[in-house]
Amino acid sequence: MATRRIVFGDDESQHADGAWSWLCRNHWPQWTVDVLRVAPSGVAPVADEDQVWRDDAPTRPRVAAPASGFDVRHRQSVGDPRVVLGAVTDADLLVVGTRGRGLLKAMHLGSTSEWLLQAPPVPLLLIASDRPCRRILVCADGSEHSMAAITAMARWPWLPATEIEVLTIDDGRVDVPAAVRAAVEVLEPSGAAVTARLAPLGDELFVNVRTPILERMQDLEPDLVVAGTRGLTGLERLRVGSVATAIVRHSPAATLLASG
Repeated sequence: MATRRIVFGDDESQHADGAWSWLCRNHWPQWTVDVLRVAPSGVAPVADEDQVWRDDAPTRPRVAAPASGFDVRHRQSVGDPRVVLGAVTDADLLVVGTRGRGLLKAMHLGSTSEWLLQAPPVPLLLIASDRPCRRILVCADGSEHSMAAITAMARWPWLPATEIEVLTIDDGRVDVPAAVRAAVEVLEPSGAAVTARLAPLGDELFVNVRTPILERMQDLEPDLVVAGTRGLTGLERLRVGSVATAIVRHSPAATLLASG
C-alpha cells in the first residue's frame, strides 16, 4: 500500500491542539502527517505573497500518539496562510482547526478556514473538537463534489469502527436512488456500518436544503459530517455552497469537505 499524506495546518493555537488530538485518536497506518506552520509575512494582498519553504525544527514539535500509526514531519513557510495552504494540491487530506489563536486569528486559521472551504485544493477536514469519531453523517446528492468527499473518506483506515448514515435530500433536483447507490457503493468496502436516510422536501420553487441537514445533525449528534462544497444546479451558492459554511459553523465536532 502506498503511503498517504496529510498536511496539518498548525498555528499552535488551542484549536490546533484539539485538531492534532483528533488525528492522534485515530489509527493511520502507512500515513505521513506533514505539520506545516505558516509565519505571516504581513498583510500584503494575497496575490503578491511569496512562499518560502524550509524544513522546520520546532521548539514545540507535534508528536504522534503511539497508537496513531503515522509518521510526522515538520515544515515551515512564510507568507499568507491562505495562499500557502491553498497551494497544497499533492496531499490526500488537509487538516486545520476551525479557529486561529487569539487576536491573530484574522491572519491565521480563523479566516483561512473560511477561505479554504470555498474551494479546497484537496479534501479539507475542519476540526472543532477532539472527541472520538464513531458516528458519521454523509450528505450525498450525487454531485461530483459530494462524491469527492465520500471517496476521500472511504480511504481512511479506521472506518470499520464507525457507523455511517448517508443522508440524501429529495428536493426534486436529485436522483435519489442514484445518489444513495453511488455513496453506499463507495462506503461499504470500508467496513463501516452504512445506513441510508431520505429527507423529502416540499414543492417550493426555492428550497433550503440546510434545514434538514442541520436538523439531522442536531438529532444524530455526529462526530463527523461529510459534504461537497457545491451542489448540482445553477443555484449552487444559494442551495449548497452556503450549506458547507452552515455545516462548519454548526458542527460541534469535525467536517470533511471536498470539491470535484
